[in-house]
Amino acid sequence: MKATRLHGLLVVMAALVAARAWDLHGNDKADAVAQAVSRPPATGASGTPSPRPERERDGIRERDEAPPRNAFAVRTPPAPPPPPPAPPVVVPKPFVGPPLPPPPPPPVPPPPSPFQVVGTWTDDKGLSVFLAGPRSTFQARSGEVLMNEYRVTRLTAQEVVIHQIASGQAWTLALPISASNRP
Repeated sequence: MKATRLHGLLVVMAALVAARAWDLHGNDKADAVAQAVSRPPATGASGTPSPRPERERDGIRERDEAPPRNAFAVRTPPAPPPPPPAPPVVVPKPFVGPPLPPPPPPPVPPPPSPFQVVGTWTDDKGLSVFLAGPRSTFQARSGEVLMNEYRVTRLTAQEVVIHQIASGQAWTLALPISASNRP
C-alpha cells in the first residue's frame, strides 16, 4: 500500500476514536436504547385477551426442568386406529319353491330330402334340374309335379325348392355351379 494512503486511513481512524471518547463522556443516550418495549396483551378472534401459559408470567419464563430432547430424532407418526370389525358372514339360504317346468323337447329335425341334385340344364325352354329320387332320376322345371307327391315351387340358378303336396313340408337344395348357369 502507498504511504500517503496509509497515513490518510490512520488519521480517519484516530478521528473516529476521539469522537467516540468525547460522546461517551458528554451524552448518556446509550441506556435509552436498552429499555424494555411494552406490548399490549394478545387478543383472540373474539377480542378477549388470550390466556398466557402457566410457565410465562409478566414476560418472564420459568425454567424448564424437563431433560433436553434430541431435535434431530426421527419422529414416527402415531399408529393408525384398529380396523373396524368385519361384518358377520350371511350364508344365503337355498331357494325352495315350486319345481321348474321340464325343458321343452329338442326340435325334431326335418326328414331328409327325398331328392338329390345331380345337375342342371338350360335350353330354349329355360333352366331345368336333374333330380335323383328314390326309384329314378327326373328332369324338372319350376311348377312340375314329381311322383304325384312333390312339386317344384321355385327354381333359380342357386337353389331349387321342393314341397310335399300332402304335408306341406319344404326342402331347399343348393344347385352346383356349372358353366351353363354362371352369372
